Amino acid sequence: MSLNWREIELILSELPLVDSMIQRVHQIGFHQLLLELHNRQSGSWQLYIEVGTPSARLHQLSGGVKALKKQKQPKLQRFVQYCRAHIESMRITEVKQLDFERIVILTLSKQETLYYLILRFFSGAQANVIICDQQMIIKELLFRRPHLGDAVANQLILPKSGNEGAYHVRPYPSTSSFNRYIEELYKTPQKAERPLKEVLEHHYEKKVSQLQQQLDAANRRIEAHVAYASYKKSADLLASNRHLLLPNSTWAQVYDHQKNETVSIAVDPKLSVELNIQAYYKRYQKGKKSYQMAVEEQKRLLQALSAEKKLYEKQLVISEQGSAEEQETLLTSVTSDPNVVKTPSPFQKAPGLQFTSGQFTLLVGRNASENDQLLRHWVRGNDWWLHSRDAPGSYVFIKSIANKSIPLETLLDAGSLALLYSKMKSAGKGEVYYTQIKYLRRVKGGKKGLVIPTQEKNLWVNLDEKRLQRLFQGRKKAEEEH
Repeated sequence: MSLNWREIELILSELPLVDSMIQRVHQIGFHQLLLELHNRQSGSWQLYIEVGTPSARLHQLSGGVKALKKQKQPKLQRFVQYCRAHIESMRITEVKQLDFERIVILTLSKQETLYYLILRFFSGAQANVIICDQQMIIKELLFRRPHLGDAVANQLILPKSGNEGAYHVRPYPSTSSFNRYIEELYKTPQKAERPLKEVLEHHYEKKVSQLQQQLDAANRRIEAHVAYASYKKSADLLASNRHLLLPNSTWAQVYDHQKNETVSIAVDPKLSVELNIQAYYKRYQKGKKSYQMAVEEQKRLLQALSAEKKLYEKQLVISEQGSAEEQETLLTSVTSDPNVVKTPSPFQKAPGLQFTSGQFTLLVGRNASENDQLLRHWVRGNDWWLHSRDAPGSYVFIKSIANKSIPLETLLDAGSLALLYSKMKSAGKGEVYYTQIKYLRRVKGGKKGLVIPTQEKNLWVNLDEKRLQRLFQGRKKAEEEH
């Protein structure tokens, strides 16, 4: 059980926080921080902070610091990097707790620099540790949650006050401080299970956060390409005013009859008139495709967000009114794998076949029509394309994930599918080549879906029954879930 606002208030009254200097900040696990402090009167001491768990709390540590520090993250997290660069060696000059709230604000200062360290001991996705400047602009935070406004450069809005409620300080021995009692209480794992409603809230917020980030990216692409029609307009104007283009000129002055004015169009002096016109038409086609794909992705993500909300509302009803068996089944379904967020696949309506390889989605076009549809509407420049070399077969696409490289196992999975759905299947082995979508070139006047790859690499594949069995079992399980 986490601390309520009255218990936090009592903890703070016992801590020598004011006039303590932050000497070192450590991150102990995903939700925990350890602050090494020094107070002029009390000497060196340590503050333990835990947020976003059923045992969220803060208290002074009387021992075991070395054991805790051994658990710290092997790779320095971004939040701790910021702390070490900006707030270490700063002194805590004021401690404030918002009325009836589990929010603590530590004022940090050094010479003329001032920061606020805000500790939010809420449950679920509302929990966080945030560093703000004097204007309450977020500089860094432990958990990034853009859909809640918890993002760098945003203005942090604090609630005016909470609800006093019927909260009490739990009984503790009169011979001990409350700090000491809480530290001893949480030394052994708590048996109390996390409420189902809180588990559902955490999973829902996590899903929505991921979808919202993808939606924000799609909205940015829409904004970047919304004016794609202007390229066609420039090409049309250049085509109808070829005689006005002067040699070695970087600008063409042409008359726009629709606007009834003369407009300037940038041209490349190294290119001929025809090539300049073609360049504008190509930019138009590329911009149009990018815009349409972003709009389609925006539509899919909005549908996914809506589906997640409906699912969450349905789960809440079960958590409150369902039988014990229904609640147990629901709890198992959302906690079976904490590293996998079960969101509706945005590729449910994509043509062809779908497989998963780790975190990656594989799309397979079974014929020329499906290959062409996938190329036009379901893949982007950074996605990967695989095809059997020197033999007819399906296109296999690996959907890329931001900031993640494609592992060899995923390449072999995709290569195996490319070989399986090709004329080389009977041989059981063969060469597959692969490249990113942005390096594919369509054949003008060629067959539907026909492309020529550039910057391609080769991959030798042997069909492995165990690998194929795993891929098809994963596909069957996904179909059953949806």
